[in-house]
Amino acid sequence: MEIRVLRYFITVVQEGNITRAAERLKITQPTLSRQLIDLEKELHTHLFIRNKRKTTLTSEGEILYERAKKIVELAEKTLQDFYPENENTEGTLSVGISDLAVGSLLEGWMHSFSEQYPKIQWDFYFGNSQDILDKIDTEEIDVGFVHPFEENKKYATILLPRKLRWGLFMKPEDPLASKVKITAKDLAHLPLILPKDFFLQKEMETRKLIVLEETVVQATYNFLVDFLMLAQINKGYIVAPERINGNYRGEAICFRPFSPEWTSDVMLVWKGGNVTSGKLRAFLQHITFNKDMKNDL
Repeated sequence: MEIRVLRYFITVVQEGNITRAAERLKITQPTLSRQLIDLEKELHTHLFIRNKRKTTLTSEGEILYERAKKIVELAEKTLQDFYPENENTEGTLSVGISDLAVGSLLEGWMHSFSEQYPKIQWDFYFGNSQDILDKIDTEEIDVGFVHPFEENKKYATILLPRKLRWGLFMKPEDPLASKVKITAKDLAHLPLILPKDFFLQKEMETRKLIVLEETVVQATYNFLVDFLMLAQINKGYIVAPERINGNYRGEAICFRPFSPEWTSDVMLVWKGGNVTSGKLRAFLQHITFNKDMKNDL
């Protein structure tokens, strides 16, 4: 099975018509039809339901379409990865971000990196730390900004010089808003909205802020965008880092830190072993050199 033929197959599906697909691919219709017939023979199955107006997929064709897209994407990414890094290095760098607080670290680095490597584009994936590690495992993303996790030799990491202060978000009129800091006793029996990240939940338990089995979990989140909406819909108290509060200062939601203070580190993580990707190698070198650069978060 050739990558070229899979590209042909994907194009036919996207166009819904062999004639239009052949025009887009700049090959003759008989050549394209023959390639598709050969592909069906190789797989011992029918991929298309053919009629004069439109070509639709069989159930087997739908399975191949989803897999073919991933195969072709990975093949293109592999070719890009072996280009030597210089000012002409190009391609797409896929970056996982575990929440807005972590994402804000990228601002200064992105600007300076893009100035040095203007042909590299960005592709962002947002999720919790485990989601990002899973995507790194399958090579769907190149590198991730995550909260610390249990040591694992299959990953390489850089500990970044930033700490996130955790606490509770609530409405300003809430009685707890009159407190300077929030304790474990305050959290008892509150309807909490917790990060879905298992590492963070266990960290809260380790710090004796909560006992997971006894905690009233109103909801969990992968990535927080609209605090106010989440608080209003779920009528709960949101456990999250302070730095994502920037857009809500003085407005309809407020932050109170935990006592004892809980701060968490931020790690840059990628797949361990030799880094063959020119664009990833360039990014890691850039972060290593500039990681102490001040960012006003």
